[in-house]
Amino acid sequence: MYPLLDHGDLQKSRKALLATSALLIILHELKFSAGAIDVGGLKFALDQGVLVGFATVFLFYFAYVFVLRAVEFSFSTRLETLKRQFDEYKEERETEFREIERMSSLYSNKLDMDNDREVQDFTNFHRKHTRQVSSWLYSIKRAIFLTIDLMVPLALALLAFIKGGSTVSAIAFLF
Repeated sequence: MYPLLDHGDLQKSRKALLATSALLIILHELKFSAGAIDVGGLKFALDQGVLVGFATVFLFYFAYVFVLRAVEFSFSTRLETLKRQFDEYKEERETEFREIERMSSLYSNKLDMDNDREVQDFTNFHRKHTRQVSSWLYSIKRAIFLTIDLMVPLALALLAFIKGGSTVSAIAFLF
């Protein structure tokens, strides 16, 4: 398949949707003069309505694929996040258990225990802030996904549909 129209994953389907939207806008803006194109003795007459209808059918298709790929990407990302959080939680609990065991057998006096608590406080502080920054990063990534990766291609497809495509021309092309 033509690389620009490959739609095997979210990024590829976004490119296909953007390319189809741009093509539809360009086809709508082209001015066709009467006559035909002569290629090696064969004459081709182009009808703008047919070309726009053809592009509109592909616009519908690529918009559909893009929306499904976006939903698939969103769920798979969320599933990976849940698995990672579970693994982190499990690791934290195991680390805490090992730390309790170590602390109960390690200290001979209160001073040693207080020094270790300072390390433990720093570790807890670091863990808390790491989670907070991770949460902010997740929010930023989600905003980028929604605005740049999702809304821009859909907005361009909507613009292409409003400007050049129409359901009538797509139906006329198909039937």
